[in-house]
Amino acid sequence: MAGPSQPVLATLGADVVLSCQLEPAADVTESTMEWSRSDLSPRFVHLRRDGMEFLVNQHPLYVGRTYLSPGRLKQGDLSLRLSSVRLSDQGTYRCDVPGKASVEVHLHVGGAPATVAVSAEAGQSRGGVLLGCESAGWYPEPELLWLDAEGKPVSAGPSQTHRGPDGLYAISSRVTVEKRTSNTLSCRVQQSNISQSRTAEFSFKVEESKDPSGSAARVTAVLVLAAAVIVWFSCFFGWWKLKATSRSDEKPKKEEEEEEFPKQTTGMEDLEEKQRLAEDLKESQEEEKDLVGVIEMLKKLEKELVKSGKNKKSELQEVERKMEENHKELQKGSRKFQKMKAEKKAFILEEQQELDGKKKDLEKFLQLTEDRAEEVKKTIEVITRQRDGAGADRVEVQSENLDQ
Repeated sequence: MAGPSQPVLATLGADVVLSCQLEPAADVTESTMEWSRSDLSPRFVHLRRDGMEFLVNQHPLYVGRTYLSPGRLKQGDLSLRLSSVRLSDQGTYRCDVPGKASVEVHLHVGGAPATVAVSAEAGQSRGGVLLGCESAGWYPEPELLWLDAEGKPVSAGPSQTHRGPDGLYAISSRVTVEKRTSNTLSCRVQQSNISQSRTAEFSFKVEESKDPSGSAARVTAVLVLAAAVIVWFSCFFGWWKLKATSRSDEKPKKEEEEEEFPKQTTGMEDLEEKQRLAEDLKESQEEEKDLVGVIEMLKKLEKELVKSGKNKKSELQEVERKMEENHKELQKGSRKFQKMKAEKKAFILEEQQELDGKKKDLEKFLQLTEDRAEEVKKTIEVITRQRDGAGADRVEVQSENLDQ
């Protein structure tokens, strides 16, 4: 009697053939033969007596699921077809023709689901992006691996396994991966005993705009520049105003000198005086032109501060929205990954703490930006008002001098 030299592997739900061949081959259609399992009671899986199916004592687990081919029995082939394989079918079977020969066949049963699910669990943490992977319907117990884009293993915590009432295993795992512009990670669940594996790939992008650290540096630079420009321009405008005032004082002083020391002026002296006044007017116009350019620069700086403030408001709203989502998640709990519920809660709490810190930083930056923008705006108003007044006085004085 010949049977398979290696254990037979069957897949859950499929059909399997347990081989058994009489040697030398002989017709056993009229013989008594049986398939049995010693660990069952009754032990009969399939029974024939005197050429007839005798299934009265067949074990209930196999009713309607076993078949022997009459045509093959004529050739001494006693192979048993077992349909709709179950976990309970795993075991050692005995093919026996009483008085002739017998052989044992070992049946292993395995199962693998059609898919593996990978998803982002709770957004982003300080260390990166948290991913979860789960797969159910395995037998025997499988193993789970995380792989990077190059197929190299990624370090992760221990997997969680659970065996359900149906005897099948469910496995799940979580991993935190670095924040990058883009990343690809695969979750592979495999069972080497049954040569089965399932893989799911997860690709994601980390939006750098959500991280306020980069924009914070830019806003800080703008704020420092604004403060420096305000200080510098205050000094510049003080000097410009002092110079304009000194020019306006020249006429009264000269008149006093002429009253004290009257003299007769010539035509040549009048021409020189007019040339000097023309040069002073040109110099004043150039200084005013520079002043207008600085005011324009301040206006651009004010615009940049207002824009930065709007961006900070948007980031602050996004942080507040995420904090509200996490709060709701903590309130309702999660029915998914029950054995990892405590770990997930700890992650959400950690993220909440991080978001709270970001919120405080954004509020601080926003307030500082608004204050600097207001300072720049007031500076522009004061400088413009004083420039217009000083310019009018200077033009009046110079016009009078030219008329003389």
